[in-house]
Amino acid sequence: MLANRSYFGVMNMLKAKNINRKHKVTIYKTLIKPVLMYGAETWVLSKADELRLGVSERKILRRIYGPICEKAIWRSRYNEELYRLYDGADLVTTIQITRLRWAGHVMRMKDNLPCKKITLDKPECRRRAGRPDLRCIKYPKFILS
Repeated sequence: MLANRSYFGVMNMLKAKNINRKHKVTIYKTLIKPVLMYGAETWVLSKADELRLGVSERKILRRIYGPICEKAIWRSRYNEELYRLYDGADLVTTIQITRLRWAGHVMRMKDNLPCKKITLDKPECRRRAGRPDLRCIKYPKFILS
């Protein structure tokens, strides 16, 4: 939701005809993408979340690169065209890379640190009936207080 707000906050710059696409991509990478990825190291992503993130990224890229004219007919760019023009890793891949980087930090931590204990410990709570959550964690008392 915050990334959507930041997108609509800079939409006038992304719509502007006098701003180069390169600068619009820089605006996306520096103002919108960090807000969208905040805390992504600890997310548990479902397939639906990955699809939703991809849709929001492509919406912004379509705004930056605009439609294309073929045989006097305007059409939206295909996803492959967008990522070829963007020439960077998509959002989901970037999130997976940051999660792997965070996992490396956790593995190098000392064994007595709470972050490592919580990450490597098995959840000891019961899941509710029906479709279970992606992750079920019972936090120790020292974290909640």
